[in-house]
Amino acid sequence: MVVCNLEGQMVHSFQTGTINHYGADIPKVRENFAAIAAKLLAKFACLPGTIFTGNSALDGHAEDALVQHLTNGVFQPSKVVFHSDVYIALLSFTKGNPGAVLISGTGSMACGIDAGGVYHTAGGWGQVLATKAAVTIWH
Repeated sequence: MVVCNLEGQMVHSFQTGTINHYGADIPKVRENFAAIAAKLLAKFACLPGTIFTGNSALDGHAEDALVQHLTNGVFQPSKVVFHSDVYIALLSFTKGNPGAVLISGTGSMACGIDAGGVYHTAGGWGQVLATKAAVTIWH
């Protein structure tokens, strides 16, 4: 977990348990989110205004219902946004400009932002190499 200020500077970091709801059961994921909230409250005496989570179990933006189901409301009243981990990698590389990222290892996924600012994604096939995804992303 990394906590940044509004200027994007890291002000705190710590390790957490998994938040991948495919890799762990929902009660464990909820327990880990509760531990994250407790650590944030202990360090800052409040929760951040916005919590943005990159999750390898997602291929895009998560609906609010899924966010609430997984977090069990422990981050209230913060705005909570879940997206894929590959999206975070893309934004850190491109800073929102056109470009693409391909992640391939124990999982595989490709995503990109085109010249019009539209986000595209392909893959999410576990251990299947995302070569086809990288080729089809710009069609």
